[in-house]
Formats: sequence, C-alpha cells, structure tokens
Amino acid sequence: MLPQAEISHANAGRLRLRIRARRGQADYFAGIEEKLAQCPGVERVVTNPVTGSVLLEPAIGLGALAAFVQTHQLFQIAEAPALMAPLTRQLAERFTDLDGELRKLSGGGIDLASLGFIGLVTLAAVQLQRGHVLGPSSALLWYAAGLLRTGRGNSSDL
Repeated sequence: MLPQAEISHANAGRLRLRIRARRGQADYFAGIEEKLAQCPGVERVVTNPVTGSVLLEPAIGLGALAAFVQTHQLFQIAEAPALMAPLTRQLAERFTDLDGELRKLSGGGIDLASLGFIGLVTLAAVQLQRGHVLGPSSALLWYAAGLLRTGRGNSSDL
C-alpha cells in the first residue's frame, strides 16, 4: 500500500505535501525527490525527511501530478480536509454579526465602533483621574479618536 501524502498548502506555483508515514526515512525521500524531478512540468523539488515534507514547484495541475506519482508508485495524494477559516477571519465574522445585532436592537443608534469609543473614553477618564496623563490615558484617547474617524468613514491620519 502506498503512503498517504496530505496537502499542507497549495498556491500558484507551490505545493507542499506531508508524508507522515515515511517521516525520518532519508532514503525514501531521496528516491521520491529524484523521481519527481523527472516529472514533466515539475520545475523544482525539495524534500525534508525530518519533517516528512515534499515541496514542489509544479507548472502542471494537481491531476497530472497525482497521475504521475500513482503511475510511479511513489505515494497517494489524500483528499484535502476542509480547512477552517483562520481565527482572525472567524473573529471578524463574529464581530460583524454582533455589530449587526447591536444596530438592529438599537434601531441603528449603536454599533460596535460607538461602544468601543465610549469604552475607550471611559477608560481614559479613569486613567486621567489616577494621574496617568501621558501614559495610558493619551493612548486610550488616541485609539478612541481612531474609532471615531473609522465610524465616520474618515481613515486619514490626525
């Protein structure tokens, strides 16, 4: 049975595969590096036996590459699992949903930017009361001004 190669990442001109079952087997990776270099349309191959990875710069499609590795009995390219969206994108979507709910509940009067502005100004007032004028309070007021500008559609610097 051929080892499974998982697609770690694929973008224009680069493909990284992980062959976990053969990790640490330098002879195996030297052999597939040599054979993949003979594949028409593969411009560069770099393997790393320690991590079990194969980095390719193919000028051919994944289907043609899969056919080549299958024909030469190198490995089998596994179906790519559904990738989760990056955490930042997930958070941005949640905050967008929350912003929409706030606008709906308040009849358009309150959104996340205005809540953030009020919160930052309040925190700045607390810091000013404590005597921290040039430290935390000025930074908080600066961030609040940034939120105010963003809320008005003006992103130019002060």
